[in-house]
Amino acid sequence: QTWRYTSDFVDYLLSVETDIKHPHRVEPPKLNELFIFPDFAQVDKMAGSPKGHVRGQEIINKIHEGDRIMITGSEKCGRTSVGKRVFEHMRSMGYVPVMLNGRDLMSVSYKSIRSSIAKQISYQYVDADEDKYSNIPIGNRFLIIDDIHLAGKSLNDRKKILSFLHKNFGKILIF
Repeated sequence: QTWRYTSDFVDYLLSVETDIKHPHRVEPPKLNELFIFPDFAQVDKMAGSPKGHVRGQEIINKIHEGDRIMITGSEKCGRTSVGKRVFEHMRSMGYVPVMLNGRDLMSVSYKSIRSSIAKQISYQYVDADEDKYSNIPIGNRFLIIDDIHLAGKSLNDRKKILSFLHKNFGKILIF
């Protein structure tokens, strides 16, 4: 199976999602032409205290080394742009990522979660479906969830949803 992006998904991955104009170009700049990974503060997940910094150019390696990564930040700080760029970098490293939005995960029903994943696989990849995706070794499946706070109706729902997803993806990045 060749995992090629659909043209609509390529447009999404490259969109800046803000009105930026270049003085010498008619078409707007693309995200991959503008984006530089920012530096990140690393936080101890148990204590909630600072643990150091991760330089922007090192974040892909940190994500590659971990299996569950969470990136937080204020509204409009660029989390979605980070997710889009991570998606492409992880794809180039042999993973087959799928990007979801928390609003796609409103129900804790496994059937509903699987349906949301299947819908995004079909939207993101040419001639792909859930059955083809399930043939990928779990270690090569990479899930990115943007706006995780929109998933489920409660913190307990989000825990159930993430528990199910951890069993089906080798790596998960949430925002």
